[in-house]
Formats: sequence, C-alpha cells, structure tokens
Amino acid sequence: MRQKLEVKIAAIYFIIIGVIIGSYFIAFKTIYVNHELKVMGEESVKTLHTMKTATLAIIENADNYSKILLADDDIQEVLKTGDIYSNLPGQFKVAKRIYGLLQFAKDISGVYLIDQKDQIYSVGAREDLVGRLENKGHIPWYQDTVKKNGNYLLSLDRQGITRKLTGKQVSLIRVYKDLKDFQNIGIISVNIDIMAFQGTYREILKEDKEQIIFLDNQNRIICQNGLNLLNGKQREEFLSRLCASKEGTLKDTLKVEKKKYLVTGVVIPSEGWKIIRLQPLDIKQESLGVLTTNILLVLLSAVLILWGTILVANLITVPIQHLLISMKSAEKGEFIKVEYKPFFDEFRYLFEGYNQLLDKISLLLRQTVEKQKMIRKVELNEMQEQMKPHFLYNTLDSIQALAMLGELDKVCEIVEALGDFYRKSVSKGKEMLSINEELIIVDDYIKIMKIRFANLFEETFDIQEECKAYLIPKLTLQPLVENAIHHGLRERAENGTLHISVKVKEEWVHIRVADNGSGIPEDVVEELRANIGSYKGKSFGLRGTIERMCIIYGENFKYEIKSKANELTDISFYIHNTALEV
Repeated sequence: MRQKLEVKIAAIYFIIIGVIIGSYFIAFKTIYVNHELKVMGEESVKTLHTMKTATLAIIENADNYSKILLADDDIQEVLKTGDIYSNLPGQFKVAKRIYGLLQFAKDISGVYLIDQKDQIYSVGAREDLVGRLENKGHIPWYQDTVKKNGNYLLSLDRQGITRKLTGKQVSLIRVYKDLKDFQNIGIISVNIDIMAFQGTYREILKEDKEQIIFLDNQNRIICQNGLNLLNGKQREEFLSRLCASKEGTLKDTLKVEKKKYLVTGVVIPSEGWKIIRLQPLDIKQESLGVLTTNILLVLLSAVLILWGTILVANLITVPIQHLLISMKSAEKGEFIKVEYKPFFDEFRYLFEGYNQLLDKISLLLRQTVEKQKMIRKVELNEMQEQMKPHFLYNTLDSIQALAMLGELDKVCEIVEALGDFYRKSVSKGKEMLSINEELIIVDDYIKIMKIRFANLFEETFDIQEECKAYLIPKLTLQPLVENAIHHGLRERAENGTLHISVKVKEEWVHIRVADNGSGIPEDVVEELRANIGSYKGKSFGLRGTIERMCIIYGENFKYEIKSKANELTDISFYIHNTALEV
C-alpha cells in the first residue's frame, strides 16, 4: 500500500509537470506568433506608408507636369484654334515642347491633347499620332473630368478612344483652360507608366513568397506582382474592411493551402487608391531554438522536482497510512485513535485534531439522536397545527349546506376529497413522502377549498418530471398552499391565482408557491426572514414548516419570501439535490 501511494504521488506530479510543460509550449508559441504578427504588421504598414508617399510623389510630379503644359503659350495658341491638326507648325511646336519635358519625366510615358473637335494628338514613345474621341457625352471619365472644373482626375479607363495605346498606364486628366478667359478649350492627359508604381515596391518584393496589389478608387487592379494569393471574393472582403477602418490601415491574416500570410493594407485618401500586401508568416529558427532550450530546462527542473517528491513522499506516506487505518476502522463504527509519532509537526497537529474529532463524533452521535427526537416533535406539532379541528368543522358545515341545497354531486366530491386528504396526510406513519404524493395531498386540499369558496381562485402547476420522485418531509407543500389561500386569496374574494411549481435550478430543487392575494405584511416578512422559531401566535404553519426544513436539511436548505400586496406573494424553498433521496 505504501509503495502504491508513492507511485500515485509521483504519477500525479509527473502529469502536473507534463501539463505545465505543454501549457508553457502552447502559451509561448501563441505569444510569439502574436508578437511576430504585431511586429511584422507594424513594419509592413510602415513599408506601405513609404510606398504610399512614393506613389503620391509620382502623382504630384505628373500633376506638376500637366500644370507646366497648361501654362505653355504654344499649346495654348494651338488649342485656341479648336483644330489641332489644321496647324502643322503649331503641332511641331507642341511636340517639341512636350518631348523636351518628357526627357526629365522618367515616370511619364506620354501626353495626349484633345481639341474642341474631339481630335486626339499624342506625344510619347508608346503613343500613336492619330485618334478621335467618340461619343464623349456617354464616356464616364470625360464627364467626371469636366465636373472637376480644372482639377485632375486619375483614370484607367480608355473608353471612347479609338486609337491603340500600347502598354498599361494611369492617366492624369484635366480640362485645358484658356489662361485669359478660363474657357475650356480642350483636354490634357498625362499618362503615367505602371512601371513607376511598381518601382515603389520592386526592391522589397519577394515574388516567390508574397504579393502586392495596387487598386484604384473603383477597386480595379492598377498593377499586381508576386504570387496570386487572393481570389476576387477575398480581395473584396479585405478591401471592405480596409475602407471601413478609421485609421485607413489593415492588419489581418489569411490561410492559403495550410500556410499563413500576413495581410496589410493602406488607403491613399486623396485618390481613393488602396495598396494591399501579403507576406508569409514564418517562425524564426532562433526563436524555436530558444523554445527548445526552455523546454529542456523545464524538463530538467521537473526531474529534480520528481526526485525530491519521491523522497518527501516516504516521510508523508507512512503517517498517512496510519491515518487511513484509523479511518477504515471508523467506517465500521470503531473509533481507534492514531498513536503514531510522525516526523513532521504538521502531521502531529493533524493526528491530535483527528483524535479530537473522533471524540466529537461520539458526542455528536448522541446529540443526533436527541436532534431527531426534536425534529419528530416539530413535525408532529406542525401536523397537529395543519389538521386543526376547525378545518374539519368548516368542511362539514360546507357539506351540510351543500346537502340541504341538493347539490349531492358536490357533497360526494368534497367528502371524497376530505377522506383522501386525511388518509394521505397520515400516510401510514411515514415521515417522508415523494413530491408527487405531496402534490396529490395539495390537490385534494385545493378541491375542498374550491368547493367551499367558489370562484375564489384558479390554480396552475408547473412540475418538472424528474423532481416527482424526490422524498421530502410530509406536509411540506400543503402548509404553503393553505397559507396562500387563507392569508392571501380569501381577502380578494374572487379571481385569484395560485401557482405551484417544483423545478431543478442548477444544483437545487426549487419549490415555489405564489399567489396574487393580499400579501404578507412587511413586518411579518422581516420577522419570518430573521427570526424563525419565535411564533408570537402568527402564521404557525409557514413558520413551523420553515423551521422543520432548517432542522432536517441544515445548510442544504434555504428559503426566500417576497410579498407585494395584490400583486405577488412568493414563498420559495431551495433544497440541495445531494440532500434529497429518491
């Protein structure tokens, strides 16, 4: 037995240490991953802000270039004529002027001008020299440009342009105005090469591991590079969350084919553009090395603790075995004191307390016998109180009156109910009845009361099926019902309600009797709550029932009394299910 206990203690410690190590590993990994996610997210957002700044610089450069062209006298003069192709010398001057500026604007692939006849004049390495704007009244980008009234518009849309523009690009478009009278004399578009935006992330992009996406204000892809990780639905979901963010940033994770990716994004508010970046989340090898070292240290500590535990167990198990032998004897009714002298003083104090406990148990056994006698006396007093002679006399008077009126059916019914009530109340001398038997007694009592007092009340029952088999002291429910009828509902004279319920509430069986009668005076309620046992000639039935339950169940019983006149009087008993028998 001693060796078994030592093994048990060692096994318990081993399990505890294993749980601690496992929890430590999970906690460390979780904390590290969250930390990595936070750090990587902050770094990625900073990088995206840098890209955002570079992007704004590209757009600002194109904007400044367009402003220079707006102020150019040669271009002004040509566009004022309304027909750019009718003035060949003017065309050459415009081309020369634009080519001269293009040499210093590496991000700009070309420029095109639209005159008042909707003719397109293009200058640039990737631009054809002919073209026309078709059906401009139905072209969204054209209408939006006019509405801007001189401010620029960024667009990927080439709707209405019949000529071929080679290469993907973003157009910065604005109305070209006469500097003298500020009338619209054409449209100017500065075309930004997509390579310019790709240059903002070319050095950081790991094409085999991550993805970067630029999108315009209509969530159309301007450019994207790297792995194709996001499908359309996922992209729309992340864009929705990015646009809803108050800070204009996004930090989240995405799992693609069992691999986790960090998703970050920023918004360029002035343009409505978005930048999204996906990069893999990998735990660094050095961190795993730290984790492995920590686990080895914990295991070493666990072995030392286990070895020390086994040594201490030898000093613990022997006195415990002596205590167990004495306790086994106590189970058989033999109170043998522990005489062993242990090494630890704590065990000595324990044995002294245990020996004193044995003495107290012997004393309590004697006291318990007396207590049972007192409980029986209280129960008998309660039964006598409940079956007062005047209840029988009043019922007999009601029978006589019904007989004289010729209502023989009601006479039979009340006699049968009265007989059942007294027969079941006596219950062949049994002290404990099932809740179902108690409910039958209550039902007989209610029948008598409803015949005596017609239209006084209506009753409802809400009984949980599993509660019916529980045994409780005889005549527990009936006094509560009698109290509700005689001290509450009779004052209303008619149309009262009586509700009886028995349910399991967590670990307690809840017995409840509620009515909407005249209620219990506040001073009586306070007295019932604070001073059970001091009857003062009032409400003996309720008081006696509560005291009897307190004596029988002790700490496993509690009660609650609520009362508000003509609204609700609620008497609730709670009995812990461990104290109930079936």
